[in-house]
Amino acid sequence: MIDLLSFVQLFAAAGGGGSSSSGDGGGGILGLLLLAGAAITTPIGSKYRKKLRQDNDREAFNSGQKVTWFVAGGLSLVAISLGSMLPALGFAYFVVPFVAGLIIGAGSGLYGWLDKIKPNKKIKAGLAKSATNDKVWDENFLKTGATNIYNKYQQDWSNFNLARMQTYMTPNYYNHVYLMMSEMHAMGRRNVSTVNTISTLEITNMRDSADDNQDRFVAGISAMLTDQLIDIRSNKLIWQSSYENHEYWQFVRDGQSWRLDGITPYTTELSTHEVEIQRFAQQNGAYYSLDWGRLLMPQSGQLFSDGSMQVSDINNHVIGRLVDTGRAVSDGIIYQIYTYSERPANEGGKVYLVGQITVPKYYGDILIRRRKGLLQFGVRGLREMTTEWADFNKKFQVFATSPEQVTSFELLNPQMMQWLEAAPFEVNLEVIGNSIYFYSQLGNISAENYATMLSILQAAYRELKM
Repeated sequence: MIDLLSFVQLFAAAGGGGSSSSGDGGGGILGLLLLAGAAITTPIGSKYRKKLRQDNDREAFNSGQKVTWFVAGGLSLVAISLGSMLPALGFAYFVVPFVAGLIIGAGSGLYGWLDKIKPNKKIKAGLAKSATNDKVWDENFLKTGATNIYNKYQQDWSNFNLARMQTYMTPNYYNHVYLMMSEMHAMGRRNVSTVNTISTLEITNMRDSADDNQDRFVAGISAMLTDQLIDIRSNKLIWQSSYENHEYWQFVRDGQSWRLDGITPYTTELSTHEVEIQRFAQQNGAYYSLDWGRLLMPQSGQLFSDGSMQVSDINNHVIGRLVDTGRAVSDGIIYQIYTYSERPANEGGKVYLVGQITVPKYYGDILIRRRKGLLQFGVRGLREMTTEWADFNKKFQVFATSPEQVTSFELLNPQMMQWLEAAPFEVNLEVIGNSIYFYSQLGNISAENYATMLSILQAAYRELKM
């Protein structure tokens, strides 16, 4: 992945985006050539670095180093050979920045040259100035507090210790974490996160307001973590990885101390961010995460059958409680809406919009999908069933492990079929145990799609007899 921020900084340093000192905009060309070289080699190196960081696959990383540097070296030789026909000034002007970009991109992709969290002189000066009047801004005080909360959070997340979390989180972020942990517990999973070492902790942003309640700061934290995802029911290890983790932790002031208000992964893809989806979540009393991860991804089922904890993407995650369900008494059931791709969308993976509710009742494995002609194949592990509604059978295929599961599933009725048909996009439905998934492959993800999916989830909940 190309670190856009770092390359923008390089681009600016080369004079890009504005007038050069001589007024000819030459720095912009230098920056573009630097960026062009880096754009070739950074994704190659990043691919192999990811294998080392997330999969602990050192053999693949060692092979990847050879591949990345071979590409960088080979293209450099080609550029130098072609550039040798240019005058000395032209060679320096065109060839040198391109070759430099190839080299910097290879190093950035493989070793994270440009994604290290570094001290910021301007922020340090701002902290020192604020601390002269208000000791709560003392840099060491902030770093010590952030370190303590970082360690507490990993322990509390691992042990479902929501009571202690509430003591150092803002109410808003605590509510978000509460919903996420509730869903993880409902799926019978536990994520144990162990801090091996904290290698870097720097204050990367701050806001010292006249109103102390508006004070904010961000800590960039790099740490070596060991993550385990455990099935609580069987005590089986689902997934384990040791990796270098980079995150930005947001803090807000609370009197003479600070509270955690959010966490943003360094690896967050800015291109996947949808402001309208974030606004949709806020308007519906829900919570938004750009890149929440894969901790709730099922290990079975058809939609997720080719998914991987190491590779698949779950982004633009919205989580909240269902309201307006039409029930006299609401039990505040939790819903999720997110985008899912079994492999990253920028590598050609299909992107699905998924709406999910986890319910107290167990239904087994059921798949309901639209009919698309005679070339549709069967579903592995499931038998095709027919319902008592002829119109339903003409438009939908139903698969399950047994007829009993189908007859006990309340959503399999004409009313639900009408809801699915009325949707502006094709919707399929899958049940895995006590989790119900509505999904649709979409080329464009928008807040309107999220609103439609929420309506479908509300309608589905009205039909369930629990």
